[in-house]
Amino acid sequence: RDDPEVIMQRFLRVFAVCTVAPGALLFASTWPGNAECPLLADVPLWEWMGLGLGPASLSAAALALALTATLFLGPLVMLDREDWQDLYCHRLTPTLVNVRTLLVGPAAEEIVFRAVACPLLASAGLSDAAAVWLSAVNFGAAHLHHRMDMRSNWVAVVVMFTYTTLFGAYSSYLF
Repeated sequence: RDDPEVIMQRFLRVFAVCTVAPGALLFASTWPGNAECPLLADVPLWEWMGLGLGPASLSAAALALALTATLFLGPLVMLDREDWQDLYCHRLTPTLVNVRTLLVGPAAEEIVFRAVACPLLASAGLSDAAAVWLSAVNFGAAHLHHRMDMRSNWVAVVVMFTYTTLFGAYSSYLF
């Protein structure tokens, strides 16, 4: 998993999926019978994926960032000096593992589970709540392999699934 060659292969696969996945949105928008879908009416693909650059989109993104930063502020405040040194010296150094964990992984998750899955679920006629929760459950299920790889007990697996599902619901709701 942490072998540089494996990481680079995963980077290439993730790049391919993130490049091809928006094609699913384009395909869905041209599917017969979708002409009356209000999500598709005169909306460019990048805006359908939540990448609008208008004032409303930018202020919504700023508020979401502020809320998420506030949620993570509590644990950061509780760190002592040694924890800060560990965070700075080991976890934030630009190693291939850290780039995978802190940059590529989260970016790919946002593209697949928010920018592609949420609009597809909404265009399929699901309510906003159903689209948020279905995307969140898929997000949680996609993380189960982490606990399975570590051969954790089932309680840890259930906790991991619950946490990632709730975080996925929060992220999808913000989307």
